[in-house]
Amino acid sequence: GGLLVIAKTKMAERNLKLAFAEKKCHKRYRALVTGKVEPKNGECTDGMGGKTAHTKYSVVRYSRSSDRTMVQSDGWITVMDLFPITGRKHQLRKHMKKMGHPIWGDVRYGHYTQHPIADPLAQTSDPNKNPHARLCLWAVEITLPHPKTGEDMTFRMDGEPSWLGQVVSTQGAAWSRKQLEDR
Repeated sequence: GGLLVIAKTKMAERNLKLAFAEKKCHKRYRALVTGKVEPKNGECTDGMGGKTAHTKYSVVRYSRSSDRTMVQSDGWITVMDLFPITGRKHQLRKHMKKMGHPIWGDVRYGHYTQHPIADPLAQTSDPNKNPHARLCLWAVEITLPHPKTGEDMTFRMDGEPSWLGQVVSTQGAAWSRKQLEDR
Protein backbone atom coordinates (compact mmCIF):
# COMPACT_ATOMS: atom_id res chain seq x y z
CA GLY A 1 0.00 0.00 0.00
CA GLY A 2 0.92 3.64 0.15
CA LEU A 3 2.18 5.93 -2.59
CA LEU A 4 1.84 4.97 -6.23
CA VAL A 5 3.57 6.59 -9.22
CA ILE A 6 1.59 6.74 -12.46
CA ALA A 7 2.78 8.26 -15.73
CA LYS A 8 0.20 10.36 -17.59
CA THR A 9 1.92 10.27 -20.99
CA LYS A 10 4.13 7.86 -22.96
CA MET A 11 7.06 10.30 -22.69
CA ALA A 12 6.63 10.51 -18.93
CA GLU A 13 6.46 6.70 -18.73
CA ARG A 14 9.73 6.33 -20.68
CA ASN A 15 11.49 8.94 -18.53
CA LEU A 16 10.24 7.45 -15.27
CA LYS A 17 11.31 3.94 -16.31
CA LEU A 18 14.75 5.32 -17.20
CA ALA A 19 14.99 7.14 -13.85
CA PHE A 20 14.20 3.90 -11.99
CA ALA A 21 16.70 1.92 -14.13
CA GLU A 22 19.42 4.51 -13.46
CA LYS A 23 18.65 4.44 -9.70
CA LYS A 24 17.65 8.11 -9.64
CA CYS A 25 14.53 7.30 -7.60
CA HIS A 26 14.77 6.89 -3.85
CA LYS A 27 12.05 5.17 -1.86
CA ARG A 28 11.19 4.78 1.81
CA TYR A 29 8.79 2.15 3.09
CA ARG A 30 7.26 1.85 6.57
CA ALA A 31 6.89 -1.70 7.85
CA LEU A 32 5.73 -3.50 10.96
CA VAL A 33 7.84 -6.59 11.58
CA THR A 34 7.86 -9.37 14.14
CA GLY A 35 10.42 -9.35 16.92
CA LYS A 36 12.84 -6.70 18.17
CA VAL A 37 15.17 -5.65 15.35
CA GLU A 38 18.71 -4.94 16.52
CA PRO A 39 20.86 -3.06 15.76
CA LYS A 40 18.57 -0.07 15.19
CA ASN A 41 20.23 0.81 11.88
CA GLY A 42 21.74 -1.53 9.34
CA GLU A 43 21.50 -3.16 5.97
CA CYS A 44 20.91 -6.47 4.26
CA THR A 45 22.87 -7.32 1.12
CA ASP A 46 21.78 -10.89 0.47
CA GLY A 47 21.48 -11.41 -3.28
CA MET A 48 18.39 -12.76 -5.01
CA GLY A 49 18.32 -14.99 -8.05
CA GLY A 50 22.03 -14.44 -8.69
CA LYS A 51 21.61 -10.64 -8.63
CA THR A 52 22.68 -8.04 -6.12
CA ALA A 53 20.02 -6.95 -3.64
CA HIS A 54 20.59 -4.20 -1.09
CA THR A 55 18.24 -2.79 1.56
CA LYS A 56 19.04 -0.31 4.33
CA TYR A 57 16.85 -0.04 7.42
CA SER A 58 16.21 2.14 10.45
CA VAL A 59 14.09 1.29 13.50
CA VAL A 60 11.35 3.83 14.23
CA ARG A 61 10.10 2.28 17.49
CA TYR A 62 9.52 -0.93 19.38
CA SER A 63 6.27 -2.12 20.93
CA ARG A 64 5.23 -5.12 22.97
CA SER A 65 3.09 -7.82 21.39
CA SER A 66 1.00 -10.57 22.88
CA ASP A 67 1.23 -12.59 19.69
CA ARG A 68 3.51 -15.55 20.23
CA THR A 69 2.10 -17.62 17.36
CA MET A 70 5.01 -16.53 15.19
CA VAL A 71 8.57 -17.77 15.51
CA GLN A 72 11.03 -15.23 16.97
CA SER A 73 8.47 -12.60 18.02
CA ASP A 74 9.59 -12.87 21.66
CA GLY A 75 6.73 -10.58 22.62
CA TRP A 76 8.02 -7.68 20.49
CA ILE A 77 7.11 -5.96 17.24
CA THR A 78 9.15 -3.28 15.49
CA VAL A 79 8.04 -0.36 13.33
CA MET A 80 10.81 0.44 10.90
CA ASP A 81 11.73 2.29 7.73
CA LEU A 82 13.14 0.31 4.81
CA PHE A 83 15.17 1.88 2.01
CA PRO A 84 15.60 -0.38 -1.03
CA ILE A 85 18.80 0.47 -2.90
CA THR A 86 18.10 -2.15 -5.57
CA GLY A 87 14.65 -3.17 -6.76
CA ARG A 88 14.26 -6.93 -6.83
CA LYS A 89 10.86 -8.65 -6.73
CA HIS A 90 9.73 -9.02 -3.09
CA GLN A 91 13.13 -7.71 -1.99
CA LEU A 92 11.98 -6.06 1.25
CA ARG A 93 9.86 -9.05 2.23
CA LYS A 94 12.65 -11.52 1.51
CA HIS A 95 15.29 -9.46 3.29
CA MET A 96 13.18 -9.09 6.42
CA LYS A 97 12.56 -12.84 6.45
CA LYS A 98 16.30 -13.48 6.03
CA MET A 99 16.98 -11.20 9.02
CA GLY A 100 14.53 -13.26 11.09
CA HIS A 101 11.92 -10.47 11.29
CA PRO A 102 9.25 -11.08 8.67
CA ILE A 103 6.77 -8.35 7.86
CA TRP A 104 3.53 -8.56 9.84
CA GLY A 105 0.81 -10.19 7.77
CA ASP A 106 3.19 -11.64 5.16
CA VAL A 107 1.66 -15.03 4.38
CA ARG A 108 4.26 -15.89 1.74
CA TYR A 109 7.47 -15.03 3.60
CA GLY A 110 6.28 -14.81 7.21
CA HIS A 111 6.00 -17.39 9.98
CA TYR A 112 2.35 -18.18 9.47
CA THR A 113 2.44 -21.88 8.64
CA GLN A 114 0.97 -22.80 12.06
CA HIS A 115 -1.23 -19.71 12.26
CA PRO A 116 -4.92 -19.63 11.21
CA ILE A 117 -4.13 -17.07 8.48
CA ALA A 118 -2.30 -19.83 6.57
CA ASP A 119 -5.78 -21.22 5.87
CA PRO A 120 -7.25 -19.13 2.99
CA LEU A 121 -10.74 -19.67 4.42
CA ALA A 122 -9.68 -18.00 7.68
CA GLN A 123 -8.49 -14.80 6.01
CA THR A 124 -10.54 -11.68 6.49
CA SER A 125 -9.75 -8.04 5.84
CA ASP A 126 -11.29 -7.08 9.18
CA PRO A 127 -8.35 -6.49 11.57
CA ASN A 128 -10.71 -6.88 14.53
CA LYS A 129 -11.26 -10.50 13.49
CA ASN A 130 -7.79 -11.24 12.15
CA PRO A 131 -4.90 -8.87 13.01
CA HIS A 132 -2.67 -10.68 10.50
CA ALA A 133 -5.00 -9.99 7.59
CA ARG A 134 -2.94 -7.24 5.97
CA LEU A 135 0.64 -7.01 4.85
CA CYS A 136 2.02 -4.14 6.97
CA LEU A 137 4.27 -2.56 4.34
CA TRP A 138 3.62 0.89 2.89
CA ALA A 139 5.45 3.08 0.40
CA VAL A 140 5.55 6.32 2.41
CA GLU A 141 8.03 8.47 0.48
CA ILE A 142 9.56 8.67 -2.97
CA THR A 143 11.97 11.14 -4.54
CA LEU A 144 12.25 11.09 -8.32
CA PRO A 145 13.12 13.41 -11.20
CA HIS A 146 10.15 15.15 -12.81
CA PRO A 147 9.64 13.29 -16.12
CA LYS A 148 9.67 16.53 -18.13
CA THR A 149 11.94 18.98 -16.28
CA GLY A 150 14.27 16.52 -14.52
CA GLU A 151 13.88 18.48 -11.27
CA ASP A 152 13.86 16.25 -8.18
CA MET A 153 10.45 15.99 -6.55
CA THR A 154 9.60 14.32 -3.24
CA PHE A 155 6.20 12.90 -2.37
CA ARG A 156 5.37 11.57 1.09
CA MET A 157 2.41 10.39 3.09
CA ASP A 158 1.39 12.53 6.04
CA GLY A 159 1.81 10.53 9.24
CA GLU A 160 1.57 6.77 9.39
CA PRO A 161 -1.09 4.54 7.88
CA SER A 162 -3.93 4.40 10.43
CA TRP A 163 -4.02 0.63 10.37
CA LEU A 164 -0.41 0.48 11.60
CA GLY A 165 -1.30 2.42 14.73
CA GLN A 166 -4.31 0.19 15.32
CA VAL A 167 -2.24 -3.01 15.19
CA VAL A 168 0.53 -1.60 17.40
CA SER A 169 -1.85 -0.25 20.06
CA THR A 170 -4.01 -3.40 20.05
CA GLN A 171 -0.94 -5.63 20.44
CA GLY A 172 0.52 -3.43 23.19
CA ALA A 173 -2.75 -3.46 25.14
CA ALA A 174 -3.09 -7.22 24.75
CA TRP A 175 0.48 -7.71 25.99
CA SER A 176 -0.26 -5.55 29.07
CA ARG A 177 -3.42 -7.55 29.82
CA LYS A 178 -1.45 -10.80 29.49
CA GLN A 179 1.19 -9.52 31.95
CA LEU A 180 -1.52 -8.72 34.51
CA GLU A 181 -3.14 -12.13 34.05
CA ASP A 182 0.19 -13.92 34.55
CA ARG A 183 0.79 -12.25 37.93
